[in-house]
Amino acid sequence: MWIALCFALLTSIIFGAVMYGTTPSKVATEAELRLQTLVVFTKPSQPKTLQASLEKKVPNSYSWVEKYLEGTRLLRHIRLLLLQSRSDWSPGGVILTVVCIAVALPLLTYLVTANPILTAAAFAFSFAPVLWLRIKRQRRIKDFESALPQALEMFARSLRAGHAIPVAIGVLAEEAPLAVRLDFAEVHRDQNYGLPIRDAFSSMLERVPSRDLRIFVTGLLIQKDTGGNLPDVMDRIVAVIRDRVRIQGEVRTHTAQGRLTGWILCLLPVGLMLVINAMSPGYSRILFTDPMGRKLLYTGVVLLCLGVFTIRQIIRGIEV
Repeated sequence: MWIALCFALLTSIIFGAVMYGTTPSKVATEAELRLQTLVVFTKPSQPKTLQASLEKKVPNSYSWVEKYLEGTRLLRHIRLLLLQSRSDWSPGGVILTVVCIAVALPLLTYLVTANPILTAAAFAFSFAPVLWLRIKRQRRIKDFESALPQALEMFARSLRAGHAIPVAIGVLAEEAPLAVRLDFAEVHRDQNYGLPIRDAFSSMLERVPSRDLRIFVTGLLIQKDTGGNLPDVMDRIVAVIRDRVRIQGEVRTHTAQGRLTGWILCLLPVGLMLVINAMSPGYSRILFTDPMGRKLLYTGVVLLCLGVFTIRQIIRGIEV
């Protein structure tokens, strides 16, 4: 059992070290965003729809995987995830990596430990690349929403100065915070190539699935159809977004106890079992060797996951 635990721990440490070592620093990220903004303004061509941007062919070593899965929901989902997380990883590379880990790691775990629970955990670990992309997308959206109010205030000031909407978007593409600059630069370039503003912002909403951005785009498009004082509309939208951020912080504070309860329910049984086995070696061996013990262990794991999932859904159900 200790060999199995050490093996699983070593695998997790190696993966964490690789992910941490390959994560760029904040300075490198800002430099990359500046470079991408320059590329956006100088690039000669651009797909005019999100569908075209998702299906554009980029030569890579895993094109045969993408060709085999062309037209499937899996490939489109991976492409959209990579687009929203702004990752340079190819869809075929992601799929092939997950498949290789899902085959090799559980097989190696079973050969070393012969434990079905650790084998199942190793199989679940194979989805770590997708989880990392989802975390990266979530962080990007969070940074975008944090910088959006400042960008909208700049947009309103540009409109008050007498600029038209395309010119104001160009101002955002050049002077907005880095977290939002590249996305507005792509909208500005789409408009320059003749794409209607509605379609340009619709593609932006697909690239950045942010509720605050959707509020801004909805207000902007409605004002274009009905008329009105757009700078005042932008000021109200900024006030709404800032109030939502404030209320979300209060909700997060009030739900901290529920999140802590979920972590305790998840970690306490495992930690307690490790402590008891350290004090009395072999105490829980019957759970792995006896058929009834294994059934009880499987039942406990399922109930534990069900409880954590229920608490998570209750907490996430509180929306602002």
